[in-house]
Amino acid sequence: MEISDPNNLIPDHSVIERVVKTHPFSSDLCFQIKKVIVKSHQEADDGAPSIKLDHATHETILYVGPNMAEKRNYEYILYHEFGHVADRLSPEFGYSDQAKYSLTDIEQENLMKLWNLYIDARLHHHDLFRLDEEQRPTCSMINGKLQKLPCTIQGKLMAHVSFLKSRGIAEPERVVREIWKNPEKRISYQDMISIVTVRDG
Repeated sequence: MEISDPNNLIPDHSVIERVVKTHPFSSDLCFQIKKVIVKSHQEADDGAPSIKLDHATHETILYVGPNMAEKRNYEYILYHEFGHVADRLSPEFGYSDQAKYSLTDIEQENLMKLWNLYIDARLHHHDLFRLDEEQRPTCSMINGKLQKLPCTIQGKLMAHVSFLKSRGIAEPERVVREIWKNPEKRISYQDMISIVTVRDG
């Protein structure tokens, strides 16, 4: 697996190699990925850490910030981003660009929220999930009131519930709790699409 990092955004490339080789979602991810290109997250769509996979060449573009390697949850971020790649390459997960782009923009955002939750649930099961201790507390509508959420796993789950509820997703609390409490239960891309296209009322 080749790593191209012209701006030296990740000083120690062995961290990427270890994350890919030991990723719990796929035992052969390091053989499936041909090349990792590291770019500044300012070149990504929303400026957040993210990853893109070219299915034809199996090259990935990893978007990171200039100081990401200094974050305490740095390795978790890498495990999370490469989790998307492992899922995309898994026939059982059944990722589909065609299915994604058949959804509305809001449905695509809801789908990504569920997918991120599913990845984090599995990483937590493998003791690889880490909260961002430097992140400022967020506020969400809980029981009709705007509340500051704790920087804990419970707070993160509450934020997921609040987000999905605001988008009209049916039974958002049940959906979030079931995914988090059952990390070994396989969920396909189509399963998640079915969730985000069923709305309350």
